[in-house]
Amino acid sequence: MKAATASIIRELDRSAIEEYGIPGPVLMENAGRGSARILLDRFGEAYQTGVTIVAGTGNNGGDGFVIARHLVNQGVETDVFIAGQIDTVKQGESAANLATIRKMGIPVVPITRDEDVAALSDSIRNRGIVVDALLGTGLIRETSGVFSRIISVMNEGYSVFSVDIPSGISSDTGKVMGSAVKADVTVALALPKVGNLLYPGAEFCGELVVLDIGIPEKLVNRIKIQDYVLTPGLFAPLMIKRPPTAHKGDFGHLLILAGSMGKTGAAALCGMGALVAGAGLVTVGAPESQVGVLAAKLTEAMTEPLPDANGALDQTAFGRIIKVLEGKSAVALGPGLGTGAGAWEATRRLIMEVDLPIVIDADGINVIALEPDILKQKKGDVILTPHPGEMGRLIGKSAEEVQEDRLGVSRAFAAEYGVWIVLKGARTLIASPSGDLFIATGGNPGMASGGMGDVLTGLIGGFLSVSRDPALSTAAAVFIHAAAGDRAKQRVGEISLIAGDVLSEVPGVITALSCGCETFENGLSYYF
Repeated sequence: MKAATASIIRELDRSAIEEYGIPGPVLMENAGRGSARILLDRFGEAYQTGVTIVAGTGNNGGDGFVIARHLVNQGVETDVFIAGQIDTVKQGESAANLATIRKMGIPVVPITRDEDVAALSDSIRNRGIVVDALLGTGLIRETSGVFSRIISVMNEGYSVFSVDIPSGISSDTGKVMGSAVKADVTVALALPKVGNLLYPGAEFCGELVVLDIGIPEKLVNRIKIQDYVLTPGLFAPLMIKRPPTAHKGDFGHLLILAGSMGKTGAAALCGMGALVAGAGLVTVGAPESQVGVLAAKLTEAMTEPLPDANGALDQTAFGRIIKVLEGKSAVALGPGLGTGAGAWEATRRLIMEVDLPIVIDADGINVIALEPDILKQKKGDVILTPHPGEMGRLIGKSAEEVQEDRLGVSRAFAAEYGVWIVLKGARTLIASPSGDLFIATGGNPGMASGGMGDVLTGLIGGFLSVSRDPALSTAAAVFIHAAAGDRAKQRVGEISLIAGDVLSEVPGVITALSCGCETFENGLSYYF
């Protein structure tokens, strides 16, 4: 599913009206009617308590007026408050719907003074359910003045239902613009907004429901949209049933370069990730002194001793690596590798001299950060899987600065260097060299522990060995990794969750995806 920015939504609305002849009032009617239905589904007590609606003077407020009409028609007592004078809603479908509810006798109170905010507070306290139709996707500056006071009242501990996006959240970035409504349920109209999906906005949305309002699918497909929700359809070719005559050679041979003294666990987790992803063969290359430990950890993978310098790769190791690469279909590099001269030499030369697809994590990223321009001399596809700190080292910024603009940073680096970026964290992002960006909505805080990234690197490498396709491999690995983490959370909880728990759940997730016997919505619901 595609995700939209404010400008994309404006273009979709305009094209639907002008090119397809769908009247604007019809789109607003669909939005308001569907939202009212979802509200009553989620908050059935509204029939007894009634609802307070807080509307702005734009289209988001117009949606609120339609909701009010349908609620009253269902026997739900409804109070409507407008942030501003009533006569400021002067034209278009918002004005028409406001006029309708006033003719129906629905109370409409303008908020222009502190006394009006107090009246709003009394209404919300009495009703217990409030509809946030205040600001919508058009917000471009921080909330202040009466809007901040209204938002504060809506956040006083009642059930909140936001239309399209919680007021005060940027629809393009998910940032809090001053102050913002904390919703229990948010209905995203037509498409989820990027700000619905990225933190902190995602946390303010509560349950996210996507409502079809009648925008033609052909139009959505035609307009250039580069932001997507990560879904199984994006990697379906990797989930097909294998033919009965298949053999291990059909599914590639992955070479993993990982592990150093004290960090063989990272290499082992990466190797197991590749195996459960379905790689036909996996070889883990590590410093010679560490291979015995790895061999004991990895029964199903092969190990390859490499020239050793005090438990890490020797600077001469690349000569051996080139020979080991014969017959391989992909490379995974970095988990526990170290950052010495041997790791630098192997990483640099693999990127510049080998045309196989390579996924690079952890220490591999840290050595690239010393000279990122080597990526511009790459021979094959390169996938980097940084956490915010590693991403910061790549671009010369702090992790905090990366977190401030995860989407922009990922997209810019991927485009500049022609690589794939998997920026890990809450709502992991995949940025492609062409500018497309995919947002993963699965995963949980229990996955913030050591070894999780090593498993993910192994999954990507395993899928790369099968397909050699970075788009399919990153999408599959990130989605399955998150889904496995969510399954593991149900079994062991968040606090005790470890990387091995995620590994153990991966086969079940892949089986469910392959047979189509389970739906993975990752927190999003869809209404039509």
